[in-house]
Amino acid sequence: MGSKPVIAVSHLGCEKNRVDTEHMLGLLAQAGYEVSDNEDLADYVIVNTCSFIQSAREESVRTLLGIAEEDKERIRSLLDLWWKWYCKIQDDRPLDAQVLDLWFMSLAYHLLSRRAIVITGCLAQHYQSELLEELEEAVALVGTGDYHKIVNVIERAETGERVKEVTPEPTYIADETTPRYRTTEGVAYLRIAEGCDYRCAFCIIPHLRGKQRSRSIESIVAEAKQLAAEGVQELILISQITTNYGLDIYGEPRLAELLRALGQVDIPWIRMHYAYPTGLTPAVIAAIQETPNILPYLDLPLQHSHPEVLRAMNRPWQGQVNDRIIEQIKVALPDAVMRTTFIVGFPGETDAHFEHLLQFVQRHTFDHVGVFTFSREEGTPAFNLPNQLPQAVMDARRDALMQVQQPISLERNQQEVGKVVDVFVEQENPATGELIGRSARFSPDVDGLVYLKGAATPGTLVLARIDAADVYDLYGHVATAADLFKGEPLTV
Repeated sequence: MGSKPVIAVSHLGCEKNRVDTEHMLGLLAQAGYEVSDNEDLADYVIVNTCSFIQSAREESVRTLLGIAEEDKERIRSLLDLWWKWYCKIQDDRPLDAQVLDLWFMSLAYHLLSRRAIVITGCLAQHYQSELLEELEEAVALVGTGDYHKIVNVIERAETGERVKEVTPEPTYIADETTPRYRTTEGVAYLRIAEGCDYRCAFCIIPHLRGKQRSRSIESIVAEAKQLAAEGVQELILISQITTNYGLDIYGEPRLAELLRALGQVDIPWIRMHYAYPTGLTPAVIAAIQETPNILPYLDLPLQHSHPEVLRAMNRPWQGQVNDRIIEQIKVALPDAVMRTTFIVGFPGETDAHFEHLLQFVQRHTFDHVGVFTFSREEGTPAFNLPNQLPQAVMDARRDALMQVQQPISLERNQQEVGKVVDVFVEQENPATGELIGRSARFSPDVDGLVYLKGAATPGTLVLARIDAADVYDLYGHVATAADLFKGEPLTV
């Protein structure tokens, strides 16, 4: 072990958290700390937590408690094993040998108990006081707007200080000059803005992440070029509301200009997440149409379809435009892949409201749909709304909506059969030789996969013929010369 502690990270939550994780690791590596993938060998385990919904909080808490309990169990096991061994042979050993054994036991105890926990991310921002009080193994707490201070935090923790570094309203956003230790290969997330100025009734993000703050187009393009030089094949633009990019610094949204500027960067695939349909202006649609490396993949967080529910969610602008805007998008971008998410069980959602949502999903035939049950978040307006629905009702509605979506997803996937498409190969199954990757219609972690037969190098784009499909995934083979000359149009 070197002169500085070894650092490992347990990453939880969304891709925004992932970017924070990569910047923390980059700053630590730059400062000379050893970064390890093995938490067991680390002196400090940074747990970058999520607190967006109840299930995410529970996962974060389970991870924290699991690390703490694992350390205690390792120590108990070591002491128990040593004590049984010591008691068995102590009478046969001289006193100096027994003293040496005790010294080694003390050293082992020290080494095993030294692993400390640093809590970062949304849970740290949300529950500042409680975490340090409840988890004695935690030596530091770092908020969402303070991850760039991670080196100083570790240095202070090394002196024995129990550190709390949480800015009440986050304002920081990293740029192209901030070191980054990437945890993904071939794919990179590029944060174009942070925070949110909307106040949706169910959402705690503005409290956890602060107000919207965009980076300049020049800064974003500079980082994109850095990532291209590292061999990135797919760039995913992320923020809380991507279609509002630039409003805070330019006085108006500048997403169209950003997309066109990124069109000059040598990265084959660039896709957007979190595009509000009302922000898909003619200028943005034209930029998608006219910029070859911008994928026509639209991640639309609609949340619901009924105007009354959307009004209660504090999204009233959306209720009257969903149908019209989606139809406009289909006309302007007929090959667009559309993904959306919905919340079922929002307080006051009636059977009629839910039926409206079912019909909406059937009518618009989205490629991918994610469904969440309402999560009651303390500190949000929806927390105290009347007519809270039982979890059983919410679960049933989620299942019913997914049952409606599944045949739609199957049909959309089946339309790919027979096509020759670009596939980004991400890994190879060592046991079977099967290649696993994604076509342009699938975003990482949230959509399906493409399974291929044939030979290709992970981290590259290959042409593949799609032979079969199921509800979520596609199956095919690396395209041969015969496939390429059968006359079907090449698509991405």
